[in-house]
Amino acid sequence: EGTESKSQAVFLKLAKYQSATGNTAAALENYRIVLQKDPQRVLTAIEFAKTLVRAGELQEADSIYAALSERYPKNANFVYEQGVIREMQQDSTAIDFFKEANHLDNTHQEALFKLSRHELQQRQYNMAIFYSMMGLDHNGQNASLLSILAQSYVRQEKYKLAIAPFETIVALGQGNEFVHSRLGF
Repeated sequence: EGTESKSQAVFLKLAKYQSATGNTAAALENYRIVLQKDPQRVLTAIEFAKTLVRAGELQEADSIYAALSERYPKNANFVYEQGVIREMQQDSTAIDFFKEANHLDNTHQEALFKLSRHELQQRQYNMAIFYSMMGLDHNGQNASLLSILAQSYVRQEKYKLAIAPFETIVALGQGNEFVHSRLGF
């Protein structure tokens, strides 16, 4: 048994190294070996799923996240990752996964960004502001959410309200031509 766990550790180290150096096929093979011997390794399953996504094997990655979501129903990140996969597949159900992730964890910054961006694109500015503010209440320096917030205000022609989020973006060193041009308004 001791030798078997050592060999699993070797396969796992190999998989991580191979994944980091771009040898994705070999990494996937080694992750599969480890998980076949011990399917309960959650962190290994997560790394395996991430590597599958990078390799474009989205269906298998999705099934791993689905299984993890089933085992850990309160983990928002597994649901969020399923949404990311759906988004990569241009599947409109992605937004439902982001909403579910937000329901499980209303501080999930990435899910709140996806939701606020979606609402901005749908011209639902008040909802974009709502999701942005929800995330900013927990991390007031999230430049992505600040940008969505400011853009929502601009599109509603509430230019004075847009100034503070744009200035915060600049103060964070995240200013770009778009931000500076909007501040000049």
